[in-house]
Amino acid sequence: MYPHWYHYRTNCFCTGTTGAGKTAWLEDCQRDRIMAGQGFCSLIFDQDHWDRLIEYLAYLNPRQPVIRLNLSECDYVVPCNWFSYPATEIGAHADRLATAIAGQGQMLKNLGEMQNYASTMSALIRWCAETHQPIQKTEWIGCGNQAEILAASRMVTHPRTTAELNLLASITRYSDWSFRVGSTWNRLRTLSDSLALRRFTGAEGTLNLQDAVNNQAIILVNLTPHAGFTFDAAAMFASLILSQFTLVHGKYYIDLDEAPFYITFDVVRMLDLMCKKGLRVTLLAHDPRQFEDERIRVSLDINARIRVVFGGMRHEEREKLVPDLFPGQLNDRQEKERFFNSEGDTTGVSEWSHEEKKSQLAEQLVLEKQDYLVQLPDGVLTRRVPDLERFL
Repeated sequence: MYPHWYHYRTNCFCTGTTGAGKTAWLEDCQRDRIMAGQGFCSLIFDQDHWDRLIEYLAYLNPRQPVIRLNLSECDYVVPCNWFSYPATEIGAHADRLATAIAGQGQMLKNLGEMQNYASTMSALIRWCAETHQPIQKTEWIGCGNQAEILAASRMVTHPRTTAELNLLASITRYSDWSFRVGSTWNRLRTLSDSLALRRFTGAEGTLNLQDAVNNQAIILVNLTPHAGFTFDAAAMFASLILSQFTLVHGKYYIDLDEAPFYITFDVVRMLDLMCKKGLRVTLLAHDPRQFEDERIRVSLDINARIRVVFGGMRHEEREKLVPDLFPGQLNDRQEKERFFNSEGDTTGVSEWSHEEKKSQLAEQLVLEKQDYLVQLPDGVLTRRVPDLERFL
């Protein structure tokens, strides 16, 4: 989303095939924001995009803070231990993060149907918040560790935490432990096995996102997967930082490249509610059908009223966009057909029917590389992504 689109008070959804120019368009938007002194957070899944932005920032040396979260390479660790340093009341903090972890990777779980996971994971997060220990230090909940669990329960005072840990300490059979703790254990394994997650979420201290928004900081998050950093680890960290952004307010942009890989239900809340607080979300995807949950697609239809379309879509998909991008031409065709059909006279209807007109308009969405259509609340424009110069 460009900074001069902020006043539309809506979010942005960008689609197009690989190589059509989506990432270059996003980088052009981000460069305009940097020049305007406006902060943003960008979740990046393209190493070249990361390198170009870092070079541009090094060349420009902007006044606002620049925070690099390079999980893909782990070359500089910024503490992001949101488990151990709650920004809200401890119970709400634990429930929110437990939901974010359960829903990482577009799983969108309902904790009402995961009562064992919800109670166990929430207890562990409350334990971390009280003791300021990283989440990776909770592996004492393994099967047969009764003494370690009881010792951990004596370190905290929250009654729900103590009761839950005492219940876990009473479990002696593996089948009972697996039923009660198994789903929590599997998610802890992702947080513990990934070197990047251990370094960033296990460090002492945490990144305060509200301060970053207040200072218009530029937060770059490199989540490019490779052999040492998996898609599951990237999705886990993305779900955590998106959950934290639901607590902030102020003028700010959040850019979600390759959103279907890691989107959570917190993004639905952002699309539906956070515009009132000043946040603007830009999502990039290849096709709306990549979002499995109907709630995400509904929120995109209603609350992402800026639609950017690049080339590469099939004819059937282009036809679906015609009513939104060319409403006036289709409405004229419908009214003309309705009038002459009601009069019993078809001489005024040209050789194209309504469906044929839609098919014809869909051909206008066959775009060259770097060309795109943008649907704004006040009209549809055709634009081209400029060539981006590298500075270093």
